Amino acid sequence: MTVDGYCLWLYLLATTSTHHSGGTRCLPLSLQAASFLMRKAWRSTQRCLRRPKFRPQQCVFFSTISRVADLALWTHERVRSTFKEDVKAKLEASLPEGVTMEIDGVPDDRVKDLRADVVLRSPGVAPVALYLVQSDVPLFEAMLLKSETKGLPGRPRVAALLEKEQSGTAKTRLRAVNRLDAWAIYAGEDDSAVERIREELQHPALN
Repeated sequence: MTVDGYCLWLYLLATTSTHHSGGTRCLPLSLQAASFLMRKAWRSTQRCLRRPKFRPQQCVFFSTISRVADLALWTHERVRSTFKEDVKAKLEASLPEGVTMEIDGVPDDRVKDLRADVVLRSPGVAPVALYLVQSDVPLFEAMLLKSETKGLPGRPRVAALLEKEQSGTAKTRLRAVNRLDAWAIYAGEDDSAVERIREELQHPALN
């Protein structure tokens, strides 16, 4: 493959890997392929440097490849953040009148150091602490909040919304499912998942 070919493949991988299944399914494969092409390009650069008639401009492409690889990684992070933004937008658009939504809020003032990605509040009902899950960390935070507020009057309902079925490790997901008040999976069932979280607003505050 030529130098231009390496750059073209990396560019396509970086810019088209977000157009399948909500922008997540093809990312791992794309990043692996980009890494493979980077190694191939580096070996080509080394061979280029050993040539007797080496011309410096022949290796300018390497900096281009590095920038395109950075673009691929940036695209991966952008997709990760899109999940949370999409959920927040869907929730805000579908909440009943009188319900407030706090971003990165404190669900219970008695444990002010514990925050949730989204806190839903409505008069007369228990607040809903929602954790948006792409790894184990939000699941651990959700379980900690549930443990710290267990038995307290007016405690919040603790829910987890997983980006996809494989978000987090299997062991942590199992523990969370058995401990949290509610959970749902977003990928492929986004409207139903958001509705499941909204249903948590039907529980009255416990004294």
